[in-house]
Amino acid sequence: MAYLPAIVAVSFYFEKRRSLSIGIAVCGSGIGEFAFALLTDALIQEYSWKGTVLIDAAILLNCILCGMVFRPLNVPKKVDPPETEPVIEEKPQVGAEQAKIGIKSASNLELPQTASASKQDAARRRQFSESYKASHSSALQTVSEMMDLQLFLDAVFILFAVSNLLASIGFVVPYIFLPNRGLRYGFSSRQTSWLITMVSISNTVGRVVFGYIADMKFVNRLMLYNTVLVICGICSVFSVLMWTYPLQMFYSFCFGFFIGKS
Repeated sequence: MAYLPAIVAVSFYFEKRRSLSIGIAVCGSGIGEFAFALLTDALIQEYSWKGTVLIDAAILLNCILCGMVFRPLNVPKKVDPPETEPVIEEKPQVGAEQAKIGIKSASNLELPQTASASKQDAARRRQFSESYKASHSSALQTVSEMMDLQLFLDAVFILFAVSNLLASIGFVVPYIFLPNRGLRYGFSSRQTSWLITMVSISNTVGRVVFGYIADMKFVNRLMLYNTVLVICGICSVFSVLMWTYPLQMFYSFCFGFFIGKS
């Protein structure tokens, strides 16, 4: 729930080099994977898996503070109404009666200011009502566009959706089974944790590199995305033939680097 909104929010802040900015923003996930791979292994040995889950949950709770940093781009500025000062005409005072009349006329000048304030309040309420109606209609329009089923008639969209579905299904498989494969091949627990660490490091580099490439004018982003996914899939297919630790580290680097485009 926190990952996708963070990516979408960053994209609204940049028009130029948007892909690079998103790549830099999401490369923090690779850094987190690098840190948590070693941290989780140490915590499990010290606190068992139950204590490790509690500690990880407490650390991830700090994402709330990161979410509080996001601010809307167009913040409406509160414009204070111009202060109107009553104009009092200076009249020559003739005796006590003239002074009383001047005081009464000065006190009566507050009435137009009170009427002006009520008009300003009414204008604010009218403006708030209009903005609420506009936002409500905009939300309904957005929902109707999201529910438009005409996209399923587009062959390119169908291919893109299917490829994303398959990539999402296979995305977490190496993270879960790569350490188990290392243990089956006879690697130590420390070595298997470094396999995930290598995935995280290369993933961080890949996100920035492919984000920079995607911002180039001559690059077709959809073609780049699909090509990288195919290469990542080919590496995963041939990873079962890599029995030694250096080859498994090479596969971890390739998988993390190319999956960084997603």
